[in-house]
Amino acid sequence: MTDYIKAHPIKFAIFAVLVLLSLRVLVWGGLNMTGFCWADKRWLNDEEKIVKVLEFLNTADSLRIFADHPKPGNSVINEYEEFKIVPYRDIHDLRTQNTDCCNFGHDSVQSLSGDSANDSLHVKLRIQYLDRNNQMQRKTIDTIVTYNNCASAIGVGNELRWYQ
Repeated sequence: MTDYIKAHPIKFAIFAVLVLLSLRVLVWGGLNMTGFCWADKRWLNDEEKIVKVLEFLNTADSLRIFADHPKPGNSVINEYEEFKIVPYRDIHDLRTQNTDCCNFGHDSVQSLSGDSANDSLHVKLRIQYLDRNNQMQRKTIDTIVTYNNCASAIGVGNELRWYQ
């Protein structure tokens, strides 16, 4: 083996670099596939994921509620009304008023990059918003929030859209 290395140092160097790069990609991708959060340098537990997703939802400025049925002649439901959200005081208040708010779901396909949505949280909670007359209204929403390994929300389901 050492004779080969001495005889072909460039080939061996290229081979060594390729092996090291391959190992790095396999380790990095493997950690992403298991849900490792690179920003925090650790795996988040379920409670941390729920809190981060709910913080995202509680900090949204406005809400678009889409129509249940399109107007006659429209085949696509793209009609909505936009309202100002009244956030809960904090996550504890949100969780107290929505005790069974959250259930986990897991997609079967995950990205090696960890940037695409690989987990989802089924959220059912009461939101408060101001209607056209500036009156406080409440609505129960039932939606899916997809998030990445660090529990940063990537998408929110069809019933509503959250805008920061």
